[in-house]
Amino acid sequence: MFWDLGGEDEFQSAQPSYMRGGSGYLVVIDGTRRTTVDTALTLQERAQRTIGDAPFVVVLNKIDLAACWDLGDEQLAGLQARGWGLLWTSAKTGEGVGEAFDQLTTSMLERQAKPWT
Repeated sequence: MFWDLGGEDEFQSAQPSYMRGGSGYLVVIDGTRRTTVDTALTLQERAQRTIGDAPFVVVLNKIDLAACWDLGDEQLAGLQARGWGLLWTSAKTGEGVGEAFDQLTTSMLERQAKPWT
């Protein structure tokens, strides 16, 4: 099951109840809006507090609009400094979307298998 937990204030109180029991998540950043980096950081921290150290994938969306991007090298370096791998995607064209879900699924399955190895 997937929930789209945007950064809108009206959903802030409901987010933890949707997150509980989650096995993994995508953190999506809109490359054309620099403010979504702060929102993504807040949502990732909230998810980690709620469900613990679950696998997640950071997605930089709207690669099809690369000429309009508002993210600079500084923001990207800050995300990478956290140890986060970054995937570039386009929800419009589908570029990288399958890879993001594949990477998340693989991480979730690897985490699930660890207790048995």
